[in-house]
Parts: sequence; C-alpha cells; structure tokens
Amino acid sequence: MDAYEDAIRSTATKHAPWYVVLADNKWFSRLVIAAAIVDRLEELDPKFPDLDQDALRALEKAQKQLADENSNGRPGRGNQTEDRGSSRP
Repeated sequence: MDAYEDAIRSTATKHAPWYVVLADNKWFSRLVIAAAIVDRLEELDPKFPDLDQDALRALEKAQKQLADENSNGRPGRGNQTEDRGSSRP
C-alpha cells in the first residue's frame, strides 16, 4: 500500500491530479467521478471557438450533408438499421 500511495503522491500534479475513488458502490463511485469532472470543467470554463466566415460556411455545408444523408435513408452513425449480429457479406 505504501508503494501505491507513493506513486500517487509522486505523479499527481496541479494540472493532472489523481482521484482515488472507491469502487465498493457503483452508483456512488460514478457520482464522485461525475462531480470531479463537473468541478474541473467549471474551473476550465471552456468556450466555443469564434469561427470566421469560411469556417461557418464549411460547418453549414457539413450539417446540410448530414441532414441529406439521413433524409435519403442512408444510415448515419447513431442511426444504424443493420443488425450487427447478421452474417451479411
């Protein structure tokens, strides 16, 4: 146990801390992990980047392509209609 604690202490930094989470209770460990992520994201205060006109046009074009794929019946990533267990060639 001492080696484990030494490794944690020696490698944790302000920008890359370790979080030791007990796994005795699954829902509680998930709660602790989610809270740590939320706290860190609030500290970081992430913002969407400002896009220039060229980037906005490229984004709109990509959105239109994705919308067209879905309306044409072609499956997109979260819209799989094929059975993954099938043995189609």
